[in-house]
Amino acid sequence: MVVVCQACGAENRDRAKFCRGCTAPLEPVAVPQAARRRARSSKPVCPACQTNNPAGARFCQACGVPLLPASASHRSMPALPAAGAAKRKVVLWGLVLVLAGVGTWWKLSHTSGPASRAATPEATAPASANGPAALAPAQSQAAPGGFVTVDLAGTSPAPGDAAHLSEAERLRLSLERLEREDRAHTAALEQQRAAAAAEQHRRAELARRRAEATAAAAAAAAPAAPSLAPSPQPSAATPAVATTGAAAPPAAPAATVELACAGSSNFFTRDLCRLRECGKASFARDPTCVRFREMEEARRSASAQ
Repeated sequence: MVVVCQACGAENRDRAKFCRGCTAPLEPVAVPQAARRRARSSKPVCPACQTNNPAGARFCQACGVPLLPASASHRSMPALPAAGAAKRKVVLWGLVLVLAGVGTWWKLSHTSGPASRAATPEATAPASANGPAALAPAQSQAAPGGFVTVDLAGTSPAPGDAAHLSEAERLRLSLERLEREDRAHTAALEQQRAAAAAEQHRRAELARRRAEATAAAAAAAAPAAPSLAPSPQPSAATPAVATTGAAAPPAAPAATVELACAGSSNFFTRDLCRLRECGKASFARDPTCVRFREMEEARRSASAQ
């Protein structure tokens, strides 16, 4: 007992489940012995050159083209079972519907804006219930840095609605955060400026006090210098000249750099005072200034070599 494939007409063993010629699923169908003998006795005809070949030949003896069984050469290929086609059609339609549903959900979830939520009663009910009290905190106030801030705490969404924030709400929250950061930065800059101004004022006050102390020390040292100088003795040989010299007040010697810088608190400020005083023309021949110039010339000559 053999099983004949309904698709290609090839003979298979009785327990075969798939055709060995076209691999199509097989259904156990008994072939009468007479039909099998007729199929074996018929001579296959070449489909290319129409040459009759001996029974059992698999290739044409004239052109070498593979030969089909005689029983299958005159039989058209049967259609696929209706049950399998209907099942595949149902599966395809199901996939199409699932894809359409997923696409619709994605489009609605990504294109829903604040206008669609504002049109619903749930979105308009809280705004109407709050009334003027909800609009009062939203009045604009001028910030110290020149920015206009708006308090929108009354219209902020609930924590549960954070996942449904629209683009406008996210932009508003970002602007509020930037304004808060800008105000904090402005306040920090103001504090830094105030601290810098206070430090500058303190340094100016300290420099003024040092200058006053230096001037007071120089003024106190200037009158003491003439008292140390010996008074000139009148000469008997030239009475007229001596009388004229005695009548004129004795000239006070110029204050030195050391006397002018005697009130400095430490050696660093004392050297700065010496350099500042040596820059004046009145102390050009002062020993301290002469020593400074010699040191500067020696340093320049050493660097030039």
